[in-house]
Amino acid sequence: MPETTEDVLARLSLSYLETASDRLDLIDRSIDQIFHGTGNRGALYFELQKEIHSLKGSAGSYGYPLITTIAHRLEDYMESSRRLEKDQWLDVQKFVDEIRSIIETGQHPKDSLHSQILARLPTSSGAARRQLGAGQFTALLVVNSGVQRKFVGTELVASGIDVTFADHPLQALDLIFKLQPDAVFCSQEFPDISGADLCKMLSAVDAGKALPFAILTSTESLSAAQLGVSEQVGIIQKDANIYNNIMAFLGALASG
Repeated sequence: MPETTEDVLARLSLSYLETASDRLDLIDRSIDQIFHGTGNRGALYFELQKEIHSLKGSAGSYGYPLITTIAHRLEDYMESSRRLEKDQWLDVQKFVDEIRSIIETGQHPKDSLHSQILARLPTSSGAARRQLGAGQFTALLVVNSGVQRKFVGTELVASGIDVTFADHPLQALDLIFKLQPDAVFCSQEFPDISGADLCKMLSAVDAGKALPFAILTSTESLSAAQLGVSEQVGIIQKDANIYNNIMAFLGALASG
């Protein structure tokens, strides 16, 4: 008897769980070696990044979107640290353990549990946390990966702000609805969807209308009016003062 669609999906899901479990074993070994200072840290770190990225990329296709989100938050945690200290590797292990708990049950958690699971993950700001207003403040940086993103991210974390990253405005949309950040900073210069386009998309839905938004741009003297966005949207130059200008924007939010 030929396989039904349900049979094929079940077989593929089982294969994914087995592969993911093997990846988690590799990740666990790498964390353990880095934590205890054995092996080549650089090579282990690279292998760890590769395995986490593979978990993130494939999970959603097999019915485990929360694993994708947890793996993304783990990448955020690692990217926003200048160099992970020994005790931070215990935090890295917590992300991995959350993923393993899902893999071992073989069941995707109910939607009602997602926010609870994400809330107990370590934040990138860690012990350096400084509250802006009430509770932990999370900023989403929608910027191409590179030196400037790394610099801004690590400086924000050092100021006590939790940071999450997106490589593209479309990825940012998904993260905004899943993680509900407190502010969004998006580069204007994306080839197909600009920062202003993302801002307009958000302003058209209830979940995004009141979300503080700033556009990061390399173009001098660019105004909100020129971009067709609200005057409340920040316009921040991507120059040597970018971090200070982001903090000024956040400070205005806190005082306003």
